[in-house]
Amino acid sequence: MGYIKFFHVLGAIMFFGSVLDHVASSQIPGLLEGEHTLLVVRQYIGVSADYVTMPGLVLLLITGPIMVIARRPSILKVRWLGVHMLIAVLITLNVVLIMYPVGQAFLDIVAQGVADGLSIDQILVLVKDLADQEATFGPLSVLCSVLTIFIAVIKPRFGRAAEA
Repeated sequence: MGYIKFFHVLGAIMFFGSVLDHVASSQIPGLLEGEHTLLVVRQYIGVSADYVTMPGLVLLLITGPIMVIARRPSILKVRWLGVHMLIAVLITLNVVLIMYPVGQAFLDIVAQGVADGLSIDQILVLVKDLADQEATFGPLSVLCSVLTIFIAVIKPRFGRAAEA
């Protein structure tokens, strides 16, 4: 079980760390002053999503259920675990259905705009809706990630004594 827990924590570090890295990358000074700078940063975020964020999420989604099955806790009695799992499902849905596709579309539009010789202002108009979605759903991922980590570490009772 120690190895499973190790890989679960590793997945959490990969996922949460890369999400924070994406936020930091999108705040680079001068990012919105040149279309090539925007393209490079979006490519970096895309590579990071493919090789760090998503594998981290997959590790979490594999190791989490293994730990639950191995311990066989009653989700009704161990309420913190049920809440933790519910938030994990919400994070997964947000990432898989919204954030990852939006990030890919954002990169595709920026790359096509640069290839077509569009200015940064023209590209920013094209990606405005995607940027708005990232600005809405990105912080939701960060907030939910912090909340689920807090719950896993603190293990609040939520009205009943926690077992696990």
